[in-house]
Amino acid sequence: MGVDDWWIVRQVDRMSANPARGPIRSKAIEKRQRILDATASILVATGSTEFPLQDVANAVGIYTASIYYYFDSREELIREVLLSSITQFHAQFSQSLAALPAHCSPLDRLREAIRATVRINASMDDYKRAYAFVLGQPGRLLDDAIRAQRTEIRRIWSKLLKEAKDAGQIARDVDIDILRYVLTGATQWVSYWYRPEGPLSPDQVADAFADLLLNGCLNGASLRSSASGT
Repeated sequence: MGVDDWWIVRQVDRMSANPARGPIRSKAIEKRQRILDATASILVATGSTEFPLQDVANAVGIYTASIYYYFDSREELIREVLLSSITQFHAQFSQSLAALPAHCSPLDRLREAIRATVRINASMDDYKRAYAFVLGQPGRLLDDAIRAQRTEIRRIWSKLLKEAKDAGQIARDVDIDILRYVLTGATQWVSYWYRPEGPLSPDQVADAFADLLLNGCLNGASLRSSASGT
C-alpha cells in the first residue's frame, strides 16, 4: 500500500467515528489530484521524466516536501499519472464497444474499436499525451497495475481481430498479431499530432483511420498482388 492509499484508509477510519472530518479528506484528495494534473502537464511540456519536483510544487502552490505526503518519489508520481491514463482509456474504450447494438458484425466492432481509440486520443488530454511520451522512453516506469490494464486492452483487441478473421471479414493471410501492433501503435500517437483547430474533427479522423488501417486487410483485398502489379 502506498503512502497515499494508507493515508486515505486512515482518514476513512477516522471519519467513521467523526463525520466532521469529511471536508479534510475531500481537500486531501483534491490536492493529490492537482499534483497529478501538474505532473502530467509538466511531462508533456518538458518532454522529460527527470523534471524537478519543485516544478510540480510551484504549479500546485505547495512546498516540495508536501508532495511526499502523497507520493514516495517522482517515479511513483509518474506511475500514478500513467495508471490514471490507462485506467480511463480502458473504461472509455470498453464503454464504446458495449454501446454497440448486439447485431453488429465483428468488422463493425473492430471499426468502432479503432474509432473509439482515435476519439479518445484526440481529446488532447495531458494524461494521454504523457502516457504516450513515457511509454516511448527507455526504462519506462510500468508496474503490475499498469501492465494488467495493458494486457486486458490487448486481449480485447486480439479478440476483436480473431472474431473478424474467423467470420471471414479479414483476409486469411493477415497476421492478426502484427495487425494489432499496427492498429494500436498508429492510433495511440494521434494524441501527439492531432490539433482541434485543424480541418478535421476527431470523428472524421477516426473514420479515416478505420478506412486506411482496415481496407488493405479485408477479405478479398490483396496488398501483395497490388504491390506487384498483378
